[in-house]
Amino acid sequence: MAHPEVVQRPSTSLPRRLITYLKVRAGEEDKQKHFLYSLAIQLFFMVAGFDAWTSAVLTLSVGYAKEIWDEHFGSGFCWHDQFANLLGALYAIGLWHIPALGHWAT
Repeated sequence: MAHPEVVQRPSTSLPRRLITYLKVRAGEEDKQKHFLYSLAIQLFFMVAGFDAWTSAVLTLSVGYAKEIWDEHFGSGFCWHDQFANLLGALYAIGLWHIPALGHWAT
């Protein structure tokens, strides 16, 4: 019996695989929640009078504390959640500085 030929797929590039991976992760409900909660927390701190970068440190600290809690009592620590938190905080900073909103930094 003859062996079937092995068909090799062309390998995809690292950037393409990374983009595909991030799309799949971004579609997860948990990551979307991390993004939105961090966005809201970041805006809260900025409305409270903190500058954008202090607010970001506080926001990411809240997210980190949540991940520590998850490590001990939940599903485990996840760096992808922290990345979603970072993106949410950065997005909030961008929103804050839209001229139409009248929140230009002083």
